[in-house]
Amino acid sequence: MRSFPLVTSWKRPRFLVLCAATLLGPGAAGAASFEVPALAWTSLDGGTTKTPFDLVNVTNADGSTSVSGTGYSYAATVNEVTHSAAGSLSAFAGPGVLKLRVDTEAFVNALPFYEPRVYSSVGARMDDALLVTSSTLSPGTLTDYNVTLSIEVAHSNPIYYKPEGFPHGTLDFGLSFGAGGGTGFHVPIDFGGPSASWPVDNPMSIFQVYTGQAAVGDSIPISMGISAAAQEWVRQGDGIVYRTFIDGSHTVTLFVDAVTPGVSLVSESGHDYSTNAVPEPSTFALGSLALAALAARSTRR
Repeated sequence: MRSFPLVTSWKRPRFLVLCAATLLGPGAAGAASFEVPALAWTSLDGGTTKTPFDLVNVTNADGSTSVSGTGYSYAATVNEVTHSAAGSLSAFAGPGVLKLRVDTEAFVNALPFYEPRVYSSVGARMDDALLVTSSTLSPGTLTDYNVTLSIEVAHSNPIYYKPEGFPHGTLDFGLSFGAGGGTGFHVPIDFGGPSASWPVDNPMSIFQVYTGQAAVGDSIPISMGISAAAQEWVRQGDGIVYRTFIDGSHTVTLFVDAVTPGVSLVSESGHDYSTNAVPEPSTFALGSLALAALAARSTRR
C-alpha cells in the first residue's frame, strides 16, 4: 500500500489548469450537480475508423448519476480471432462520493495490416454548497470547519508494457472548497517503464484533513472531480496482448464537519456531509471488459 501526502498550499489557477478537460470549473455556490462524462472507442486501423462504446447513463432520485459501457472490435479468420480491441468503463457521482473504473485491452496475431486500438476515458464530478447556520451565533460570526478526504485507487497491467515509455493511462483528481482551499494531482501511468510514477499493482491510498473558515450565513462551495483514461494499441512486432486497468470502485469519499460549537452545515443537495452521518446506499454499475474478447483469445489458445 502506497500513501501519497497531498499538498495543501494549492491555489485555484493551478487547479483549473489541471482539471479543465474533464473535472472541475471554478467552485461556486448554487444548485448541487453530479456528472459522469465519458468518451471511449475501439478501432482496428489505428484510430482512423472509430467504433464508440455502448454507454448507459442513469440518473437517480437523489440526483446522483452513473455511466457504464463496453466496446469491442475484432477481425477474424474462419478459425480464430486475429486482432481485437476491447474495453469497459463505469463511473458514479453522488454527494460526497465519486467512483470510477476503466479497462482496455488490445490483441494482435500475425497479420500485419491491422492496428487494434482502444481508448477509454471517464470522469466523475460533484458540485455542492453548504450553508453555515447557527441558532446561538449572530450572522457574520467567523466559524471553523474541517474537510476530510479519503481516496483509494489501484491499477495494473499484468501482461506487457511497451518499451517506448508512453503512458498507458492517466489519473487526475481535484478538490476545491470555500475561498481557495483544496488540492489536486495528475499521475501519468507508465506501468514500470522508464518514466513510471506509479508502480504496478500498488494501490494508492490518500487520507487528508483540511481546515477552513466561513461566516454564519455564508455558503461554502465544494467541487470535486476525478478522471481516469486508459489506452492500448498494438502494431505488428510490438507483442501480442496489452492491457491497462485502473480501478477506483471505492475511489473518493468526502466529509465536512463544523468545528465551532453551535454551528450546522446544511448542504444544497440535502446530503449530510458529517463524518458521523449514516452512509446512504449508492448504485454503481460496474462495467466489465467485453467477455467476447477474452473468450475468443482463450479459444484461440
